[in-house]
Amino acid sequence: MTLSSDEMILEASIPEMPLRAGWSFTEFARRFGDFAIVGVAALLVAAKDQFSDARIALTGIGEKPWRKRKLEEMLIGEKGSANLFNRVGREVATLQSGRWVRAD
Repeated sequence: MTLSSDEMILEASIPEMPLRAGWSFTEFARRFGDFAIVGVAALLVAAKDQFSDARIALTGIGEKPWRKRKLEEMLIGEKGSANLFNRVGREVATLQSGRWVRAD
């Protein structure tokens, strides 16, 4: 969506976080207070003993935040474990910015 020069956003609606959801945001900078080189935001929603939803986005790898749906799909329907998070981490380590989906 693009705004014209005579338009402005008056309101934004953000849905409530689902029950049993957890999130984290972290960023890496060379020194405290510097602009982040890269950042990651994650949201996981648990249902019974597995993840029912997952959202993962990175900043600092392009002009806009990027999502990687493959990582989200690796988590959805799975039970949280060190092995699962290690597999997802190994996948993250192989990524290049051209293989990400824009979050907008």
